[in-house]
Amino acid sequence: AEEWEYFFGRRYEAADLSSLVRANRMVLFYAPSGAGKSSLLNTALRRKLTAEGFAVLPTSRVSGDLPEGLGRVGNIFSFGVLSDLDGSGQPTDALVDVTLRDYFQSYSSTQVAVDGHESQQQLLIIDQFEEIFTAHPEAWMHREDFFKQLRDAMDEVPTLWVILSMREENVAALDRYKNLLPGGLRTRFYMQSLDHDAALRAIELPAQRAGRPFEPGVAEVLVENLCLTWIRNHT
Repeated sequence: AEEWEYFFGRRYEAADLSSLVRANRMVLFYAPSGAGKSSLLNTALRRKLTAEGFAVLPTSRVSGDLPEGLGRVGNIFSFGVLSDLDGSGQPTDALVDVTLRDYFQSYSSTQVAVDGHESQQQLLIIDQFEEIFTAHPEAWMHREDFFKQLRDAMDEVPTLWVILSMREENVAALDRYKNLLPGGLRTRFYMQSLDHDAALRAIELPAQRAGRPFEPGVAEVLVENLCLTWIRNHT
């Protein structure tokens, strides 16, 4: 997030996604692997929504492992999210049986300050959400409960907004659970891979800003090589 000024090539996507999030409390954000979802979330989108009044919470994931010595948790996916969010300094075993609803109900507007910003609108970003299907396969029975916990948290905490970010190849696996969530996950944003001009900006402009610009024509060659590599890997 602190390197936001070096992030280029996704201006329109960041604007469109932030508009969609402002209007919808739950958004599914998906894209091809390697398209830059995490970079967009942690740089442009975080700054845009913070400026527009959201308290954007630390980006979390469902895939965290149990600390050594901690034998069990109520839901391993919820535990992963809450461990990433929690900055209280309490032992992790304090989160063993905490549900998402319980956790967010305990927040007040002064407790969701992020970078000095306070707001009643809290934005939870769960990145690499495909890990709900790929991480902890032994805990498959926790998946449905996690979706129910997320639904209950949004029902009971009307100030909670959620972005679920994942690879496009895993989106179909959500069909089994989508009706457990508000709106049935109908609000979605698909981000394509960078086109040629956007890729050129993503390569050229950070180097310029850092005071080490490319020689004329070099960045264009890099983009062409990247395009050829992508074609070879996807045909």
